[in-house]
Amino acid sequence: MSAIVLTNAVSRILANGPTRVVISEDGSAVSPKRAKEAYRITPDVVFIRDDGWSLGAPKRFADIAEAIWENKWRGVLLRPLSVPITYGEYLRVKSVMGDPVTSGGN
Repeated sequence: MSAIVLTNAVSRILANGPTRVVISEDGSAVSPKRAKEAYRITPDVVFIRDDGWSLGAPKRFADIAEAIWENKWRGVLLRPLSVPITYGEYLRVKSVMGDPVTSGGN
């Protein structure tokens, strides 16, 4: 993933939310607007694919979202931060400290 693709993806996510948001344990995903209005779900984590497509999830569905495109993620945006980390960095933190999304939360 180029820095330009990642920068553009993050800009879109910060302005409009991720491409889709996981709303259930079966991995169903909807637009960020529908997730918020119909399900009262806002993402705590956003996984960014190598083509700029993104998938957000609340803490309770973070592992489900991650597994959907597990080998395609290149960046991760942990809310409320606005600077992404690489997927490799996310995995390193997860292996050493536990899941940075779900630890200490719901």
